[in-house]
Amino acid sequence: MGERAIYVGLDPNNVDLRLSGLLNPVRDQEAGR
Repeated sequence: MGERAIYVGLDPNNVDLRLSGLLNPVRDQEAGR
C-alpha cells in the first residue's frame, strides 16, 4: 500500500477518492448507529 500512497499523492483525483473511501466507512458507521 505504501507504493499506492505515493501514486495517490501525485494524483489529486486519487486523493479525492482516497479521502472518500476513508470517510464513507465512517459515515456508514455513524448512520448505522
